[in-house]
Order: sequence, then C-alpha cells, then structure tokens
Amino acid sequence: MQMLKPLFLTIAFLLEIGMLIAFFMWGFRQGSAVAIKYAYGIGAALLLAVFWGVFMSPKASFKIGFALKMAIEIVLFAAAVFMSYQIGYKKSAIFFGIATVFKEVLSLVYGE
Repeated sequence: MQMLKPLFLTIAFLLEIGMLIAFFMWGFRQGSAVAIKYAYGIGAALLLAVFWGVFMSPKASFKIGFALKMAIEIVLFAAAVFMSYQIGYKKSAIFFGIATVFKEVLSLVYGE
C-alpha cells in the first residue's frame, strides 16, 4: 500500500488546485463589472488558500483533529463540486466529485 502513497499525494494536491480553480471561477461569475468579477474570483480563491494554509495543510499553523479535518475537507470539496456544477461545468463537476470521493477514501486508508 505504501507504493501508492505518492500517487495519493499527487491526486490530493491536484484536487486542491482544482478546488482553488473552482472557487475562482465561481467568484469570477459573480457581479457584472469586470473589476468586481476579478475581485470576487481572486477573493474567493485567496480566502480558501489562506484558510487551507492555516488549518488544513500538512504544515498548518493550527493543528486540528483528523475527524474535523476530514469533515472540513468534505464540505470544501463539496462546495467546489457544487460551484463547478452551478456555473455550467457539469461533466467536470461530476468527475471532480468522483475523484474527491476516491481521495477521501484513500485519506482514511493512509490516515492523512
């Protein structure tokens, strides 16, 4: 099983990047003026990135328990799936959701 850990970490990282992109794209679709669109897009992704860095990353400033971390991850990834679906990326949202479930199962296996 340890042979698959690098694959798991790669999938987890790519899904985290995908989540940031989903938050940006959703934020960009809000508002009507171009400046507002960029502010919402960058703001949503930036807030997520800061939150993730402070609480969720392996080198987080504040350590939280495994169960709480899993619950927060599920909520954030579900939000990203919902946002992607809502803005019209239906097939991508479904694929992203399936990949996220796969990643969460592997998180339970590896305890990360």
